[in-house]
Amino acid sequence: MTDSIKSTDAHSYELAMRQEIAQFGVLYSETDNPVFIWLAIAVQQRERRRQRLRGLPPFEFWMPLWIEEYLLSSAEALSLLVSGVRVQPSIERPNEFLCKGLEHDDAMERVTAALGLTAQGVNAFKNYEATAGDVQFARAYGALQREGLRRAQILGQMSEDANKEQSVIRKRISRGTRMLKSLKDLDALHLRQTLPN
Repeated sequence: MTDSIKSTDAHSYELAMRQEIAQFGVLYSETDNPVFIWLAIAVQQRERRRQRLRGLPPFEFWMPLWIEEYLLSSAEALSLLVSGVRVQPSIERPNEFLCKGLEHDDAMERVTAALGLTAQGVNAFKNYEATAGDVQFARAYGALQREGLRRAQILGQMSEDANKEQSVIRKRISRGTRMLKSLKDLDALHLRQTLPN
């Protein structure tokens, strides 16, 4: 493979990787779920590994602001745990120290919270699964509409299949549709940016 072909291939691979990362950024901005940040970072690691297997130099690590802000915030929260301090910010006192002299085991139990993966009543992995499910509901709804089924038929069928109330199915379809629209908007923007003038 000549150097110019390698360079073109590397550029194409990098653009595809950045588009995939940008999609995770859209999903993160819609859900505020840090799982999407970790997936974006994992995409970069996967693609860097693939580049080496292709005989191409690995990509530079690309850190959009939303990844950088999350990692810096997480590093600060982890450093406080290392220092034996548990911080529970509030709107009134964003840096209020609630506990000093935190035991090591207690600190370990708080790591997922420091990374934003858990909080009171929040489980980022469960929320990620729900988001993926919402998108599946929206895609299934769209497919059934294209087959000519009416809204009431679709909702009835989906409600029965999922063993959920129609109101629940409607909300999930709505959330999934919003995610898909955001991703479609990003794809349109990316297409406009990469098309020649």
